[in-house]
Amino acid sequence: PARGLVNNAAYAAALKACGKAGDRERAEKLLHEMREKGVEPDGLAYAGAIRAGVDGLLDAALDLKEDPTKVLALRAALRAAAPTAAKPRVVVVRRAATRALSNHDALVAALVGAGIDVAVYDDRPLPQHEILALFATARAVVAPHGAGLANIVVAPRRAIVVEIRDARHSRCFQYLAEALGLRWEGLASVAAPAADFMAAPLVAPVAAV
Repeated sequence: PARGLVNNAAYAAALKACGKAGDRERAEKLLHEMREKGVEPDGLAYAGAIRAGVDGLLDAALDLKEDPTKVLALRAALRAAAPTAAKPRVVVVRRAATRALSNHDALVAALVGAGIDVAVYDDRPLPQHEILALFATARAVVAPHGAGLANIVVAPRRAIVVEIRDARHSRCFQYLAEALGLRWEGLASVAAPAADFMAAPLVAPVAAV
């Protein structure tokens, strides 16, 4: 790795160059050097490393709370790194634990019955290139409130994001969607109110979706 890199801006520039060159080995060395020096990668640094082909960084990158400029830079790099996928589809996110949609199967059946091409993303670890390919061509993403919605960062501009939520949930994904130029629709869960709203199952208003 180049010597004298001491801050995020310098490392981000170096990793951007790695991304353009497809130099995965050097990008991995730069990330290792950053961690040894206690320099935390930001969105631009992650974007360069991801574009260079470094695997296993998507979750960390999406967890960043960055300003809109860096979010857009991350989005551009992720879309550039996304494999060419099939025709656009509606992606429905299935959560297996907290805030799972209790009527997930009925929702998917209704969409398929309406002639909509649906892909289900099980909220579980997948190879980075598969996640990118799935969300990069999504014409819409339908999901319960949760981390799976962070993947909208790679969705096409003007894609629709339908979030099934409790009124007490954070609006962080609405703000992310708006920063990305996506259309966000928040639909209230029709489940009975629960005290533990961060864990209780949700019920999608199928007709509204």
